[in-house]
Amino acid sequence: MLKTESLNIFDKLDTKDFKHLRKRIIEMVLATDMANHGKLIGILSSKHLLKLNPDSSNGFNLKEYLEENKEANKFEIQQDAMNFMLHAIDIGHAAKPFELEIKWADCVTAEFLNQGDTEKKLGLPVSFLCDRNTSNVPASQVGFIAGLVLPAFQLAAKLLPKAKHYVELIQKSKEEWEKLKNKS
Repeated sequence: MLKTESLNIFDKLDTKDFKHLRKRIIEMVLATDMANHGKLIGILSSKHLLKLNPDSSNGFNLKEYLEENKEANKFEIQQDAMNFMLHAIDIGHAAKPFELEIKWADCVTAEFLNQGDTEKKLGLPVSFLCDRNTSNVPASQVGFIAGLVLPAFQLAAKLLPKAKHYVELIQKSKEEWEKLKNKS
């Protein structure tokens, strides 16, 4: 699309800035791969920047930190923060009101079950959570939210205090999924 002049939103960037932006975008897209979840959590958890103001009601201010710490690798720190936030958003459908969360979960579940059906047809082993004969959506959602989404958003709230609102929504979604799990 970017090769079409009328669609190229980056056409005013010089070559250096375009390469810089392209590198950032590629890294962020790759960060949405669930295989990188633990790595992203580990990177952000171990960074000293999250340990500066852990109890501050104002949260951590990345811009101020980078201005005060000229020796810091700004590109790397910024990239880590952007990679993590995009990943959190990518897995964060539980951060929506439950009426929307359940619709998103239905879409994701349909995608997984279709993948499992295709794997069966091809004689391949069926991937985790993709077998419609054994799938338990409420139980898998409780595990996904408790084990991955909630900890990610709790970490995000350290960077962005307003994200605490989403932590609360995620906790409510988890409670609703637990009710559905207990019914089945």
